[in-house]
Parts: sequence; C-alpha cells; structure tokens
Amino acid sequence: MITASTQATPADRVVRAYGSPGVVVDRDDPRNVFAAGVEFRTGRCAFQRSTDGGATWREVDRPPSVPDAPRCIHNLGQVPVGFLAMGRDKTLYWAFMSSSIEDSPNFSVFLARSDDFGESWTTAPVLDARGKRGLAVERNILMDLAVDTTRETGDVVYVSSMGGPLLGTPPPTRQGLVTVSFDGGRTFAQPVDVADSFFRDPANLAPGVSPERRAQKQVGALQPNLAIDGRGNLYVVWMELVVGDPFHSPVRWRRMFVSRSSDQGRTFTEHTLVRTMTTDGVGLIGPMLEWSPRGGPEGSLHLVYESRTAPAQGDRDVQYQRSVDGNRTWSDVKVINDDDPRQLLGQFLPNVAVAPNGRVDVAWWDMRDGALHYANDVYYSYSDDAGATWSPNLRVSDRSIDRKLGIWTNNSDTRQPPGLASANELAVVVWDDTRHADAVDGGQDLRAAAVQFEDLDTGGSQRLVAYGLAGLAGAGTVGIVLLVAGLAGYRRRRALTPQS
Repeated sequence: MITASTQATPADRVVRAYGSPGVVVDRDDPRNVFAAGVEFRTGRCAFQRSTDGGATWREVDRPPSVPDAPRCIHNLGQVPVGFLAMGRDKTLYWAFMSSSIEDSPNFSVFLARSDDFGESWTTAPVLDARGKRGLAVERNILMDLAVDTTRETGDVVYVSSMGGPLLGTPPPTRQGLVTVSFDGGRTFAQPVDVADSFFRDPANLAPGVSPERRAQKQVGALQPNLAIDGRGNLYVVWMELVVGDPFHSPVRWRRMFVSRSSDQGRTFTEHTLVRTMTTDGVGLIGPMLEWSPRGGPEGSLHLVYESRTAPAQGDRDVQYQRSVDGNRTWSDVKVINDDDPRQLLGQFLPNVAVAPNGRVDVAWWDMRDGALHYANDVYYSYSDDAGATWSPNLRVSDRSIDRKLGIWTNNSDTRQPPGLASANELAVVVWDDTRHADAVDGGQDLRAAAVQFEDLDTGGSQRLVAYGLAGLAGAGTVGIVLLVAGLAGYRRRRALTPQS
C-alpha cells in the first residue's frame, strides 16, 4: 500500500524552491524519518523531520551553516545537494557542499553531525577550499556519504567527491576521492584517489592513452558512489575519465568499475570492470551502489543508473546490475522500468536503498504519465530476492509534476534523484513538487509518501490510499485486473507484500 502524499515543507504562502533531499529512516523505530537538502532561493540547508512515518513533517529551525560559506548549493544540477546517514547510536550525519558568492568559484565539502535527531548540529570540514586563490582554487563536488556501523570503536564516516584544483598546467582531472573520518565525523584524514593505484599500471589504461598522459593526470575516476558490506568493506563504483573535459570528452565510451577497500579506505586493491558503456553513459550523478545482506554468502551488491541501450532522443531506462560473489563478477544489465519500450518515454535519476531484511528498493523520475505535458512522476519497484526479480512498477506520486514550473529546467536544470530510505516496514520517498507553483513564482515544495509493507505503531490510523496501485497499469478496471495478475505471479514472502 502507498500512503497518501503529504506536504513535507512549510505550507505557508512564502515561495520557496526545494530540491529533492537525502532521506533516512530510523530502522529501529520507522516512525522517525529525516530529510536533508537545500532551499535554492536562499541557498540555505534545509532539514525536515517526521515522527509518524512520513504522514506529517516539521522543518527544523537550526540546520547546519558555515558562517563564511553559507550557501549549500552547487552548479551541477543533477548531482544531489545533500546526503544523510544514521550511525549505530542514532547519530545523524549530513554531508553537504558549502560556498559563498564572494569566494566563488571555490566549493568546499562539510559534514555535520547531530546527536538529538537534527535539532542541533556540529560541523567539520571534509574538503576545505575557503579563501583559495589563483592556481589553488578548488571546486569540490560532493558525490556520496556512507557510514560503517560495524566497528565496536565507533562509526567510520566516508565521503566521496570529485574535485581538485581548477587551474594549472597541464589541466588536472576531476579526481574521484574518498575522505575518511575515524572519529565519527569530527575530523577527516587526507583524501585518497580511488583510481590512482589502478592507473599506475599502464596495462590498465584505456586503449589509446599513453603512460605519459597518465603522468599528466589526464585519466581518473568520475562520479564515485559508495557502499559498505556487513564486514565493513568499502566499495566504490566509478566511471572512467579519459582526456580533458569529463563531460565532453572525444572518447565515446566509458568503463564502469567497482573498487574495494578492506582497510577503511586507505588503499583500493581490487578494481572490477562492471561494464563498458558504448552509448552516452549514465548521467552526471553516476551509478548508485548499495549492499544487501541477502543474495550470496557475502551478501550482494546492487547498481542502478539511467542509461539507454541504443540512441533515441529522450528515451532512458533504469538499468540494474548486481554482484552476489563479493564484486568478483557482475550480472548482465536488466531494465527495471516496465513501461512499453516502443513509446520511448524517459526514466531518469534512479535512487536505491536497502532495508535491514535485505529488500532492495529503487525510485526514479518517470515520464510515462506526463510526457505530453512535460510532466513526470515518481515510480518505485522493489526486489525481495536480492535483485533476481522485481515487482511491477508502482506510481508513488499522486499527481504528475509540471516541470514547466520550478527549477527542473527554466535555465536552472536543477534536478536530483527522489529521496529514498528503507526500513523493513516501509520505504519512504520524498520528492520536489510544483503543484502549488504558478508561472510567476515557479516555486517547489517537497512531498512525501511511503510504500508500506507492515503496520506502524503510531497510536493512530495511517492514511492509506490505493491510487499508486491503480496508477501502475493505468486507469480503469482493465488496469486493476492486470495489476492483480502481475502481483499474483510475482513470488514473494507474505511479510514483504505491501498492505492492502
């Protein structure tokens, strides 16, 4: 069952422009849900909290802020603006970017931590570019956050980024960096280049790239995203950079790798080729990676990303691959979205999360219901057998989102994946929505809904509606019949069946 969507940001008349946030649900008490992102009109960090499983929300008054770099935004519109994670003792960790107009073009990365569910924060620099000038100017782009809670000594916090100096001779690459904190986000070690050890071996360079060009740092890693397994091993998925501008390279294909570190990010000694992309890659955010305790003796790794198998204007799919043997081998590509491929309708910016019981959840932007009006929806699918099979797609949003309004385009091109977090009982989705905007103000609010698998002990009734299920196959009786047939044919344990 999908709960009724609810407003997650203030319902006053002030026009704001929120981007989709990072989301966390307390897995011990899934009534507690948290969302961290940005309000783009002011550039400030914004934090929302729910104590009833996402049915109602409150914006916290004191989000983190860096006094001399108060803007939590960047100018790469498809990269998330904030990441949120929860540690073993309920500590919240929020990775965000920070800058100021006066200090442009420097971009820094910071980590805030809260021990009181987001009511107050302390902040530490991860990559500090404030005040740098000339050849030292840095543009660090935050890519992901992961927290290792397996250590008895406390949380180990990992932050990945693309970055480095903007200038210099020869032009530097956007290195794929991992920066680690061994004291719960209070201080950070020097960043480590994920691909540096791999490309030191000339045999690993892409065809046509000479060792001399490697020495000039014209190869490297892009879009590093993180996952941690049940034994504390760190995995990083990244896309290969070859020659010059990372997004307009003359090379028309890229390789996707997953690297592994068994020493808490100090070294990366295993680099597995997942796929060679022969079309147009995976978008600016890159592939998203998560680990599930199910699927193999070492659990399983799950990759989702937007791409397409053949050139077609506007048509992109949610593509999926998995490893059930600890990153030694990867499956062939599977498409998760189940719309008619002949319609060439786009699916964009998928997000992935895993519940403690191993259920894998994926949410994305989908054009199947609103393409004629330049509108999209949030769709969702899940797997309870470690990615071997996937449920029919569910429409989570209760109405299509008009993208002629807001900052999705309109010379802004600011868009992030739908926020997604998983517990055994539910998967919570938070997305940016323009239903209260008009052509003059162009604002964006946040809406939230949950795909609910079990009752929550909320002390009251949940507002549950079936619009998402009916919307799966289209309106009308035929759509409902097809949906029931599809659900009956999809094998899953009763405990993981969304409630009706």
